[in-house]
Amino acid sequence: MLRNSTVAAWEEVGRPDKGSRPGEGEIVARTASGGAVPRYSAAIPTQGMDGDVEAMALYAGQSAGLVGDVRSAAELVEALVREAEDCLNRLR
Repeated sequence: MLRNSTVAAWEEVGRPDKGSRPGEGEIVARTASGGAVPRYSAAIPTQGMDGDVEAMALYAGQSAGLVGDVRSAAELVEALVREAEDCLNRLR
């Protein structure tokens, strides 16, 4: 799970158990159909939600731990092109 404002607030008060967590039960978002999403819910942000979706569960797989830097799409494409050109040049 990615760290967010909910996790930070929970850690700040010593990681209390269910029933004693800060903001527990507070509605942080609404689904596209108007359903309430409380803080600490296992619900994930989906299209059409409204509210503080950053405070919801933000799951990530093991590969998220391998991220070493954040680059723009332009930087990624430039690196991909450069690496492809290098590879093609070595094959010549």
